[in-house]
Amino acid sequence: VTGVLALRRKLEEGERLAFHAAVMTALVAGAIQVPLAIGGLDVMRQYQPAKAAALMGYWHTGQPADLVLLAWPDARTESNLGAISIPGAGANWLGADAQGQLQGLDSFSGMGPPVAVAFWLWRIEILSWLVIMMVSCWAAMAGRKHRFDAGNLPRPLLRLLAGGLSLGALVAVMRAWGDVLGRAPYVVQNAVTQTEVLGPMRPESVLVGTVGYGALYLLLTLSFFSMLFHAVRYGVVPVRRVGRHP
Repeated sequence: VTGVLALRRKLEEGERLAFHAAVMTALVAGAIQVPLAIGGLDVMRQYQPAKAAALMGYWHTGQPADLVLLAWPDARTESNLGAISIPGAGANWLGADAQGQLQGLDSFSGMGPPVAVAFWLWRIEILSWLVIMMVSCWAAMAGRKHRFDAGNLPRPLLRLLAGGLSLGALVAVMRAWGDVLGRAPYVVQNAVTQTEVLGPMRPESVLVGTVGYGALYLLLTLSFFSMLFHAVRYGVVPVRRVGRHP
């Protein structure tokens, strides 16, 4: 009995250390993203000014460069509908020509990226990062209060932690999509277009391929989480669920 109790205490201590390490890793990794993102934006404005203009919703060269927080970029009217912005705060994130004038989307003769898609992908990425940081901070404070015993954490926090398992992957996917679509229509900026590399393709083919890949990866994702939650509930050794036949 003493040996069993000692083993149980060691397992519980290991769980606390693992939870503590996971929370601290999330906080540190999230904090590191800030200077990396700032550096990435600086490189983007220098070498991909069209992408920078799309992410900032900056349509017309010479206009005041506001930092648009939320809006709906309308390509038809070349404006941001319902914009919430900070006046004059977007100049540092936009490319400039040889004369130092900020470059709007009208400077690229129709060879800019899809503005609404690039604009919102970047903001979804930032919002997801903010959610991750807030949940991580809450987990750190609640964990410290309860000695990082996950079993004693508030149930809403546990639900958030379980529901946010894919947020890190979502941020990575949004970043990848933003990089690819933000370069459009180029593969190599101002040199090689995507059409030259990929060749022409019918819209129907693109639709079928996208739906097919989406369905496949949705199935794989659901299967992974089903396996993960089964392992959490019943352990990593396969066991028969209560009430089920072998």
